[in-house]
Amino acid sequence: MFSGPSKVEFDDEDCVSSFTKQIRRPSILASTTSQEAANVLYALGKMQIRDKETFSCMNSVLMRQLEDATTQTIANALWAHESVDLVAPGQLFDSWAKEKLDIVTTNL
Repeated sequence: MFSGPSKVEFDDEDCVSSFTKQIRRPSILASTTSQEAANVLYALGKMQIRDKETFSCMNSVLMRQLEDATTQTIANALWAHESVDLVAPGQLFDSWAKEKLDIVTTNL
């Protein structure tokens, strides 16, 4: 969906802003897959775009589509958060680990 621009160092702020507004529309979010959400997060991270609202929306998609999320999907999402200095939602990793790996995490 959105990883292409990050591969060519695309940095037109107006274009990126317009795109992120569009992908945050409820009608778009409703059909976004976990892979697409992770791709958006990865691209934003690669371009160093710290768009809290878009990150939040993509996190919601990932939580909703958790059963389809792969290890790589989760890794890309966590990496993207780290790359723009945003705290990844602990619930995302914890829920995925419980569902896919039957691992129960604890807060230390």
